[in-house]
Amino acid sequence: MTNPILIAAGILTFTIGVAGVFLPVLPSTPFFIITAGLLLKSSPALYNKLISNKLTGTYLSGKHGPGYPYIMTLAILVMWLAIVLTYSFATNDPVIKILLLLAGLAGTFFKGRIIYLIYKPKNSNNGRNRKINRQDER
Repeated sequence: MTNPILIAAGILTFTIGVAGVFLPVLPSTPFFIITAGLLLKSSPALYNKLISNKLTGTYLSGKHGPGYPYIMTLAILVMWLAIVLTYSFATNDPVIKILLLLAGLAGTFFKGRIIYLIYKPKNSNNGRNRKINRQDER
């Protein structure tokens, strides 16, 4: 059953998500997830187009190519460039400057964590093999 209100809301959140791809301060993935939920309930045909799309399908599937760590690193650098420019030229308020630095540190932590969790070395097992071997020896 098609619901025009849900379809309109899905198109609106999709538009915001596409804008988020190009604007560093606007997240795109949450808007694409909301769009998928709205379209799943209102129009399965539009939902299938959304998840099979080259751009949005990548965001929704979580599958990233081999260049993804470099893209995330570039995103961190662009984020810090915007923070430094804002810190230096756009504001003189010390509270806003501290908030900018804290937001930058949080963004760097979470993006860096994503890079590490997705692309950590395969032989990084945090000592699990040693514990297993010690138990086997007993």
